[in-house]
Amino acid sequence: MKKSNKADTSEESAVFKQYMKIKERLQDYYKTISAYCSVANVRKQLEDSIGFSFSYTAVRDVLTENDKAPNMGIVIDLCRLWHLDYSLILAPTEQTVSVEPSEHAFEQKVKVLTDPKYHGTFYGYKYTRNGERNEIASFQLTLSKQGNSVEARMLTHSNPSYVGGEKGDFDQLYIGTPYLIKKTETVSILLVNEKGQFYSITYDYEPYDFDKLYFRKGIAVTAESTSKKPYLMNFLLFQCPVSKEKQQKYFPGMLKLIENGFYVPKEEVESLLQDDDFSKCMNKYCPHLEDRERNLYFFKVSTILDNIDDNKNTNEVNEAMQFMFQLQGKATTLSRIEYDNPKGLPGFAKTYLQVDSV
Repeated sequence: MKKSNKADTSEESAVFKQYMKIKERLQDYYKTISAYCSVANVRKQLEDSIGFSFSYTAVRDVLTENDKAPNMGIVIDLCRLWHLDYSLILAPTEQTVSVEPSEHAFEQKVKVLTDPKYHGTFYGYKYTRNGERNEIASFQLTLSKQGNSVEARMLTHSNPSYVGGEKGDFDQLYIGTPYLIKKTETVSILLVNEKGQFYSITYDYEPYDFDKLYFRKGIAVTAESTSKKPYLMNFLLFQCPVSKEKQQKYFPGMLKLIENGFYVPKEEVESLLQDDDFSKCMNKYCPHLEDRERNLYFFKVSTILDNIDDNKNTNEVNEAMQFMFQLQGKATTLSRIEYDNPKGLPGFAKTYLQVDSV
């Protein structure tokens, strides 16, 4: 009988050691992300992932050092959440393993954009790469299935000026792969040409039941500028090309880096008010015009849109949009941002900003 008790105790001890080793492996991995992911955050991520919640205490007991046996349901769900190999976490106590996310972890969060509603040729518009020229250039973005993957081709068009004032046609081809970032439902494409110049473009994703992608406004970043410094700018993407007349009238406003509020010089507003239709829209959508210092008028996108009487009336919505984009085209807001790295900044960061950080 005593012999049996000793065997039982030995077995219990081995099981306990196995439990502690499982916790230790999970805790070792958790230490690599704990600086930006608290136990409370982990609990919330588990709840979002599996549809029900464990108690904070139960999750904490798995992720912190103590002599409590782990909840194996939490262990398995943490492996799924962090894309850890079960066989490594549950390996025998004496086996030395290196715990890290599986090679498929990236694929769980980001995948190639295979939705056929987002494939095809689209017509894009953005400001030129020359910051001194306030001109809008066109491009074509084509997404097509290539074998088991999808290829993106961006063909940009520009009209550089030559000596003597003549303008030429200059095309550049950039190639990349479109990815869908699942959690944020964002499409991201890095496109590179044969010279190593690049465009990184991002726009939002939503599934379509019947139609295909017909419009997107997104953000583009490129180092392909005359100053060799990265530029950030808006771009517009359409299913069909837009007429030159509409481009010139509305695109300057649509491409400005505007959030909600924006300023327009008084003389520009007065010039626009010479048009009777525009004047009627001003009275309708901006009845209380705010005159600020330095002869600037202040407008809010939300105010203009809130004054639409019937949001289901396509004609009225279009009228408000035309009015708003004409105003924004005259706004003092930047059309693109050039990222600069001032000459003394690296030294300032090295010799002053970080000297007392340790």
